Amino acid sequence: MKIRELLDLERFINILQFLTRISIKKDSKFDPDLGKGIVFFPLVGLVIGLILGLVYYILRLVPAFYNNSLVTGVLLVLVEVVLTGGLHLDGLADTFDGIFSYRSKDQILEIMKDSRMGTNASISLILLIVLKVCMLASFIDKDMAWPIVLMPVLGRFLGLLLTYRTRPARENGMGNVFIGKCDRTSLIVSIVFVGLLEILALGLTGTSIFGLNQMISIILVLLSLFITCILAYLIKHGVYKKIGGLTGDILGCGIEVGEMIFIAYIFILVG
Repeated sequence: MKIRELLDLERFINILQFLTRISIKKDSKFDPDLGKGIVFFPLVGLVIGLILGLVYYILRLVPAFYNNSLVTGVLLVLVEVVLTGGLHLDGLADTFDGIFSYRSKDQILEIMKDSRMGTNASISLILLIVLKVCMLASFIDKDMAWPIVLMPVLGRFLGLLLTYRTRPARENGMGNVFIGKCDRTSLIVSIVFVGLLEILALGLTGTSIFGLNQMISIILVLLSLFITCILAYLIKHGVYKKIGGLTGDILGCGIEVGEMIFIAYIFILVG
């Protein structure tokens, strides 16, 4: 990746419109080189996170929502689903239906293409949404907005990691435009970007982990980057054994799982 590509606003807009329902250019056409903008995944996550943060603060102004963190958590999850069109949840459901069917590669890929939802898909969706709502509610009770803002960032960071040195499981698939397209420069830039966001979040809010000083608290939160990298490796290793590569559904699943693991980790840290 060349440095000037980091300033490619048009490609960022294309990535934003591909990953969300946010429409900026109504006449935009599909960009065959969209994968070159993979570095913008975490930035798209930040856009989503800032919208969630804004919605959170607006809801807190209403006494009914201020006194009911669970309802606020449900609404935040709903807003994120509306923003993404449920794209990644669909990937989560298809991935769990296929990967955990314990069939052959071809059968797994066929199951993942099937629009019908099986037991594994239903269980994965219910558990993820319930856990996400509960985790968000715990942050809302503590009046902590930064984990809510960073949640979509870490999710899409994991999505980016899944495109580094990987290959597609299908010859033709929507995810192929991204799979294997992340180069070393994009990876490093993304790690630095996400790390700086976490440092900024803790610096601005003065959050203390376990009553420790600011520096140690920042280091503990930055460990989420390492955890996300390990998670990406485990997902790659697992799906390679099953189907020999990745699909767009698996990228979407990774984004959802990445969000969940991040807020679960922060939940453990802040108690």
